Amino acid sequence: TAKSELAGYDDAYASYTLNVDKEHIAVSVKAKSITYGESNPYAGLEDLAFSPAVSADGLGTPAFTTTYTVGSGIGEYTVNASGLTSDKYSFVYAPGILTVNQKVLNVENFEVTAADKVYDGTNTAVVTAAANNGLVGSDTLTVTATGSFADKNAADSKQVNYTITGISGVKAANYVLGTTAGTTTANITKMPVTFSFGASEFSYDGDKKTVMVSAVDKDNRVFTDYTVN
Repeated sequence: TAKSELAGYDDAYASYTLNVDKEHIAVSVKAKSITYGESNPYAGLEDLAFSPAVSADGLGTPAFTTTYTVGSGIGEYTVNASGLTSDKYSFVYAPGILTVNQKVLNVENFEVTAADKVYDGTNTAVVTAAANNGLVGSDTLTVTATGSFADKNAADSKQVNYTITGISGVKAANYVLGTTAGTTTANITKMPVTFSFGASEFSYDGDKKTVMVSAVDKDNRVFTDYTVN
């Protein structure tokens, strides 16, 4: 109200409208990391950062969208947010990054077997390996491994030391080897040896006779490390 101090003039009246805009709040999706095969970790207000900081009470439940699903390969995925409501604030959203890292496979994730063999003078072992647990969904991997017996001598249930040396396959890039050394058992059986003798008929004359003896294995390798009594 405007008051007039002059005689003969009435007071003047005026009205005004005051518009109060909502405060603008920047909402950022927090960056997160998961391991290949894990679920999408984004679920609620705790996954957002506000600037300036405000109380999250009464803002509703955010919605998150991303191309990532369980089984998506390693790499970075953009995550967008929306859906907050307030009679005080307006929101401007900034996306975040979800990083999917390789899954570690350790020796217990593999089934390794060693083949029995016939003694051959070496401790070399033939081992086969397969990933029998820890894979995501229907993933399959081809596994390579090397191994050796604890020593070269023939015996049953001999210790075989092995190492997982590699993995391959369509989804192999999503995995990485951790611990790779382990043990299993296999047999080394004795090698059959064929002995051949020279002349075997003599007329007895009371003297000792020398007989030529040779020994070969199944591969016709000549053995010299033996004694004939």
